[in-house]
Amino acid sequence: MIDNSLIEKIVYNTVTNDKWLDEYKIDIRVRRCYEVEDIIHVNFHIRLINYKNVDDIIMNKYDSLSIDKNIYKQFMREEKLKGLAVTPEDKIRQSLSEYLEFDSDELFKSKFNLVKVFGGAIRDTIAEQTIHDVDILCGSKALRYIESILEQNDYQYMEMLNGKDLQEMYSEIHIINEPHTWVKGKKIVQLIRPALGLDGSDESIYRKGFKDLISNVDLSCCGVSYDGETLYEDYPNAIIHCQSKVYSVNNFAKMYSRKRIHHRTEKLQNRGWKLVENVSNVNRDMKIERIFGYDVAVS
Repeated sequence: MIDNSLIEKIVYNTVTNDKWLDEYKIDIRVRRCYEVEDIIHVNFHIRLINYKNVDDIIMNKYDSLSIDKNIYKQFMREEKLKGLAVTPEDKIRQSLSEYLEFDSDELFKSKFNLVKVFGGAIRDTIAEQTIHDVDILCGSKALRYIESILEQNDYQYMEMLNGKDLQEMYSEIHIINEPHTWVKGKKIVQLIRPALGLDGSDESIYRKGFKDLISNVDLSCCGVSYDGETLYEDYPNAIIHCQSKVYSVNNFAKMYSRKRIHHRTEKLQNRGWKLVENVSNVNRDMKIERIFGYDVAVS
């Protein structure tokens, strides 16, 4: 099926190829297009109006153009690629701000810059789904700053959610401390710190542990993070998995927990996500589907 808006762009690009037209306002309306074998025939109306004198209409006529179907398909692919090139960071920033009900940039203004939103909130934004909660990985010093931001925006620290049940849930995950949970209505923010402290340790070791934690996710689609400026893919193929709403399980990850994995995968499946193998041919097919817009079977 021919997309008239794409045809209009092709006609416009063809007609405006001459530099002498730069000083004119160009109005193009496609009236009819039809296919004959490998050619798309287009009838259109064009008006050239002088910017300096709107009453000075230089051209006002009907015209036609023949477009090779391969040119049309190539143009369509380029338009899709332009759409993919829209900065995902802007979408993440907007989604986080809408969920948190304050400017998410505030989270990253601490001089202690070990702060990243990771996992589900970033995954769901890339997948164009609703955020359910926000997990923030932060250093011990940045923790105090973020808690003050949450408090200023009417979030409440829920000590009762940080008790025995959570300790049991995270008892198998030895690389993080017990999360601090903050709540505002139905909004939930969890602050998570690496278990490796700075006391008596080199800061570079702490930073390495910070990065190591983010890359050791139990579900491939959760291997994404955002530091206020940049979207990171911390686990191989995590972004394309988010875009395709699929996931694989990493049983050897440091964040893997037998007590949690069934609950986590069940939640994803209830939201329409599918389990796949994280292998090269499956990931390649998903990338092709994203670019060219046709279905590729995922086994």
